[in-house]
Amino acid sequence: MIISLRDAKYYRASPESAETIEIPLTGRHGEYITTCVIYASLLTAGVKAFPCGNGDDVKLTASQHLSVLEYLKGQREALRGTGLKTLAGWHRTGLNIEDYLLPGDAVDDDMVDHFRNILPPLCDRHSLMQVSEPYSSEKDSAGSYRDTYITFDRAADGGWRYAGLCYAGEAKNRVDYKSSLDRLIEATRAALVAQGAIAAAT
Repeated sequence: MIISLRDAKYYRASPESAETIEIPLTGRHGEYITTCVIYASLLTAGVKAFPCGNGDDVKLTASQHLSVLEYLKGQREALRGTGLKTLAGWHRTGLNIEDYLLPGDAVDDDMVDHFRNILPPLCDRHSLMQVSEPYSSEKDSAGSYRDTYITFDRAADGGWRYAGLCYAGEAKNRVDYKSSLDRLIEATRAALVAQGAIAAAT
């Protein structure tokens, strides 16, 4: 059977449903056979076998797995869109915050207030707001590990922007910012390159 991503359908996550991809499977001559439902949470966990409408399972090859991961990334990027990132927009997408916000994104006041109200802020000034729960621990220039925090600061136009994952009291991103999906795509592609299945990116 052949997977046709050209005719795939993406369904974003919502409070009532999971994030899924429906992919039609065809025969060698393009004849429709059945539709496979891929749950994004299982796909990104490394699962490669998914149920189909005819009762069979489809088992993705490593290259098919990479193709579906890249399709998922494209759909999430389309949901993320460009321009101001809003709390309401984030909720509509059904994405995790790491897939919705990138350092430098302009955000609305509601987004900042949401993170301000999760826990008492680590820092809450007119120009800087940091969530008090550490996100990661990163090595500084002196070789010591320091906690990083989700951080928002004021942009030149007076609005808020997402500064990234920063040390306490500052607004400089300290983390090589990649979502879990990006990291999985890189690892899957690297494994295929090592096997000689695909060429290395130039």
